[in-house]
Amino acid sequence: MGRANLQIGILVGAFQLLLPVSEAYYCRSLKVGYYKNKCKRAESIVKSTVRSYVKENPGLGADLIRLHFHDCFVRGCDASVLLDPTEANPQPEKLAIPNFPSLRGFEVIDAAKAKLEEKCKGIVSCADILALAARDASFLLGNISYKIPTGRLDGRVSNSTEALLNLPPPFFQSHPTCGHLCKEGALCCRNGHSFWGPLNRNIALLLLHQPSLTHH
Repeated sequence: MGRANLQIGILVGAFQLLLPVSEAYYCRSLKVGYYKNKCKRAESIVKSTVRSYVKENPGLGADLIRLHFHDCFVRGCDASVLLDPTEANPQPEKLAIPNFPSLRGFEVIDAAKAKLEEKCKGIVSCADILALAARDASFLLGNISYKIPTGRLDGRVSNSTEALLNLPPPFFQSHPTCGHLCKEGALCCRNGHSFWGPLNRNIALLLLHQPSLTHH
């Protein structure tokens, strides 16, 4: 149990937002409160959905954090990990060896999306729902709260090979270099140095995508 809690702590810590300057550098079009005038209850709907599911099954909290982590490491945080197989694309990220069948939490995102479509049809992206769900799961698991910029667009490309090539392998060190994660557009560093440590507020996976793929 102690090892599991440590792993959850590391993941939760990785999702804390860092410095505004780094946030602006990677995603100028995203902002905290993006849906305030577009879908006022967007964040509260996601939060209540996550709370409901985690209350019934506490393990889903860690599952949601891992789901977001696996999404962001491939093509950025674009929800491409959520895409189902089709005749044209029979092997999306969801079916990649690191993801299938161990990746869970899809039903939580589906439920939140369904509720949001009832209130604000076509407004809130699945990418933002997944990012918000991971944030809310962090709070439920470890009482860790942080603001998260929103405004992502959903990706339309999902390939299992890319997931296999880009996701950190099981033997990946718990002290990743700044360069490795910054290459993925995921890690915020101060003055070129990483600050890796349990729940350290000077390090974070930016829950962001490239500026060209954000809402305008």
